[in-house]
This record gives sequence, C-alpha cells and structure tokens, in this order.
Amino acid sequence: MRLNHFRSVGAFLLLALLPALQAQAQEAGGKTIFKYSIDLPSTYVFRGDDVFKAAYSTKNAGKETAFNVSPAVQPTFTFYTPSGVGFVVWGSFALTDRDTPGLGVARGCAVPPCPIGGLSDFDELDTTLNYTWENKMGSYEVGVVNYHQMGYFKGTHEMYLLWKLAWLEDLGPTLGFYNDAENSSSYSTLSVGGGTDFTWKVLLGEKHYMDTNNYSHAGLYEATVTLGYNLGEGFGVALAAANRPSMTMHGYTLPTTQPGTVAWLTLSYAKEVKE
Repeated sequence: MRLNHFRSVGAFLLLALLPALQAQAQEAGGKTIFKYSIDLPSTYVFRGDDVFKAAYSTKNAGKETAFNVSPAVQPTFTFYTPSGVGFVVWGSFALTDRDTPGLGVARGCAVPPCPIGGLSDFDELDTTLNYTWENKMGSYEVGVVNYHQMGYFKGTHEMYLLWKLAWLEDLGPTLGFYNDAENSSSYSTLSVGGGTDFTWKVLLGEKHYMDTNNYSHAGLYEATVTLGYNLGEGFGVALAAANRPSMTMHGYTLPTTQPGTVAWLTLSYAKEVKE
C-alpha cells in the first residue's frame, strides 16, 4: 500500500510539470512529444460495468437504471519517445456524492458492519508503460497497466497486447488481450470503427476468470457501441451503450431486475503537442 501511495505522489508531481514540458516541446520541435485530453462522462463505465452503480441504486430504491447521472472528470496524459516507448497517466475523479456515506467501499474495522464512504473511494490514478511498432501486418502495442483506486489503496496490474490489422483499413479491426495474473483473469476484445466528423465503434469483450473455488468461467462480457461527433478545435461528444449478455458474469444473481444495458454520454477535449 505504501508503494502505491508513492506511485500516486510521483504521478501528481509529473502532472505538475506538464506546463513546462509543453512549452519545451513547442520550442524544440520534432515529432509529437505528448498529448493530453479530458473526458466528462455522465458516469464511469469500465468494461460494461458502471463503477458508480451504488449511487443510482441508492437513489432509485435499490434498482439500477440504464442511464445513470453520476459524472466524473477523467484526464489522460500520454508521453511519446522516438524509440516507440510511451507512458500514460489516466485519472478518474467523481464530481458528485464524493462524501455521501454508503456509496463507496467498506473499510476495515474491528466490529462489522464497517462504514462505507462516498464515491471518492473510486478515485483512480492508473499508469501505463507501453511500446508500439508497425510492420506489414499492422500496428502493435504491448504494455503493462497499473490500476490504482486511491480511496482504499486497492490495485492490480494487467499486461496487454493490441494488434490493429493492416487489412480492412476503413474498419480499423483491432484485437486486444489483457492478462491479470494477480486475479487469475483475462480479457479479450475485438473492435471495429471509423469516421472523421461522425465516428463509430463497436467492441466485443470476452472475460475469463477463476472463482474462489478454482472453477473456470468464460463468456461474452460486453457488446459496446459508441457514436461520436467531432465538434472541432479538439472538442467532441459521444454516446455509448454497453449490453451485458450474461448478467451472472457481472456478479448478479438471477433473476435480476437490473438493466442488461448501460448507457452514458461523454464530452471530451483533446490536444496533441507537435513540432
């Protein structure tokens, strides 16, 4: 836990240096040095799961809704090097119900039930170290992600490989594989997409994991469709919907009244610093 704390502090120091790095990049010239973006989603969705689901479950008498309004701010900073090595810092911070009891995570205590905090428990700061290259078969990215939810110092690591195929360029077919050895799980994706002003993307995600009894589970975890529009000057808006074909894969006990589809709206801004 102490190591994760130092990683978080180091990342915040790195973010503090961004204005100076940007000025140097603009003066020095050359290829893209880094890019930054900020997303404002209506709720934080990860692989078809609404991370803030406790918020709208509490507001709706224990029932989830397909469209939850618990917004977050999610900045991303990506650094590039000429060798193909890159470094990414990504964060997510709840904008509402940060200190509302009962929406976060139960913390350890001597006598249960333990107190549960607000959505600030899910504040997250992830770091990624990756390497990219290309050949006649397409472009590739391999790396390791450190997931760290700062509210309760819970973290894990995933190694991943992305392969964007050289064929059917208009569809941009991309295969992905993520492996979390610490939690005995893996995640595979297939996505296609395209567009310039109007953009679209379809992603299928398959999860495989071992439960506490060492039983293996695998199945389609999400089918997500995203439609976006480029507003110009780096601004954009997107509407996404994730269908969850197997609710049991998402930890629900059947029968359940919870929606099989989660939808969310995202406003974004992105900027690249080039030569």
